[in-house]
Amino acid sequence: RIPWESCVTVGSQWGYRFGDTYKSARTLIHMLIQVVSHGGNLALNVGPQPNGELPEEALRELRGLGTWLRVNGEAIYGTRPADIAKIGKICYTTKENSTYALIPLEENETLSGSILIPWDKSADTVTCLTTGDNLSFEKTENGLCVTLSDSLAGSEYPAPVFRIR
Repeated sequence: RIPWESCVTVGSQWGYRFGDTYKSARTLIHMLIQVVSHGGNLALNVGPQPNGELPEEALRELRGLGTWLRVNGEAIYGTRPADIAKIGKICYTTKENSTYALIPLEENETLSGSILIPWDKSADTVTCLTTGDNLSFEKTENGLCVTLSDSLAGSEYPAPVFRIR
């Protein structure tokens, strides 16, 4: 694969603009997942204010991205695209003996008590990085039917991540 990069502004302009609107942390997380799962690097730009400081609105959304990365960064940092980058809405990355299923959820979208992760290989464990829980699962002809923990089912988390080994 050829290395590539997506350069994106967090606001609507490359430079500072008074009253600009900024992409939400959820949008930034989803963009990062899409880019990394397809083998790219995401470069984010924030134009500084005239006093040299970054706009607080942009920093708030970047902090949200950072919070997500502190919990789920294992599925981003040092990974490569999996054999298949995306099936439906689920994106995949891989590193060493793990494959990660990253599931971008829209605003107000929740997961039910179980989720089907398209997966045609064997699996010994499925761990939710988001909650730290080892989850029970059943291998079916369509993939892994994973039973979610109570802490994740029904939550509006922007993008839960599952490590498959």
